[in-house]
Order: sequence, then structure tokens, then C-alpha cells
Amino acid sequence: MAVDVVDTVLEQEELRPLLDAAETSGTIRRVELYEVLEPHDLGPLELEGLERELEARGFDLLDEREEKKEP
Repeated sequence: MAVDVVDTVLEQEELRPLLDAAETSGTIRRVELYEVLEPHDLGPLELEGLERELEARGFDLLDEREEKKEP
């Protein structure tokens, strides 16, 4: 997977509000992330690379099951 694809996606304006909110909470809901990314038609390897980059930046990605466990 090309790093430039991840960088390009992370620079998208529609992703900014989600990342700004995540700066405060430290978490990103996968369902919200995928909704924002849907128009970009990313493949599985690109999505995996993006998730790894977000985790490397300190964000926790939450599934529905993990959200229900949060207090």
C-alpha cells in the first residue's frame, strides 16, 4: 500500500471533523470512519494502512461491541 494514499485520505476536508473530535476523546468509531471514507472507494489494504496510521497517531478505533463496553 502506498503511503501517499494514506496521506491523501488524511488530508481530506471531510475527515477533519472526525479527527478533531478524536483529538479530544482519543477514539474513533470505525462505523463513522468508514462512512466518511466510503466515497474514496478504498480497498482492504488501503483501509488497513489507514487504520494502522491512525493507531500510530494514538487513536483507538472502536467497533460497536467495544463502544458498548465504554463507561
